[in-house]
Amino acid sequence: MWNCKVVIDMKRILLLVLCFLLAAMPVFPQYAECGIPQVKNFGPADYRQESQNFCVAQDKNSLMYFGNTNGIMEYDNEKWDIVKIPGRPQFAVSTNNEIFIGGYNTFGRLQYKNGHLGIDPLGERSNLTFGQVNKVVISGSDVYFSTDRHLYMYSDSLITELINDEPFRLISVGDSVYVQKKKNRLKRLVHGSFEDDDLCVVTADT
Repeated sequence: MWNCKVVIDMKRILLLVLCFLLAAMPVFPQYAECGIPQVKNFGPADYRQESQNFCVAQDKNSLMYFGNTNGIMEYDNEKWDIVKIPGRPQFAVSTNNEIFIGGYNTFGRLQYKNGHLGIDPLGERSNLTFGQVNKVVISGSDVYFSTDRHLYMYSDSLITELINDEPFRLISVGDSVYVQKKKNRLKRLVHGSFEDDDLCVVTADT
């Protein structure tokens, strides 16, 4: 037979355990969320554009950019903006936080004009007909725009054609850019020049 004192002590212990559990319950979800990034999905109904997006990038101001069928969308964590561009947008962010873009027969740079997002055309060769840009790669102060058969470099405010109507592959490894033409060795692009380096030698020997 349990005496009255034992019963009272057991009740106190159970009450303390219950109070501890009730006090700890709101804390558990906080620990569960610690270190888990918050993810929010956006659909076409949210940004009010087409559903197909081709590329995405984030600048140093934490602004997000999406290459959409209708143009380049910008999201500042509150509202959406868009600038029209011909073709399928491709872009890259430089170390200076400049966003270089390519589209159909289009080279440019995103800029704000009178408080509105716009495109600043690059170079003076606005009559080029090279088709759809499928990749934009930045190496130092040089920006490379590639299509299926053409490669251009933007540097020192000038557009230079490096490959004309010839199939090739453009590869980016860190800050280095490599090109491999059909039936040719891999070459490193250094300010528009095709050069050999250790990686080129290794791939040539394999």
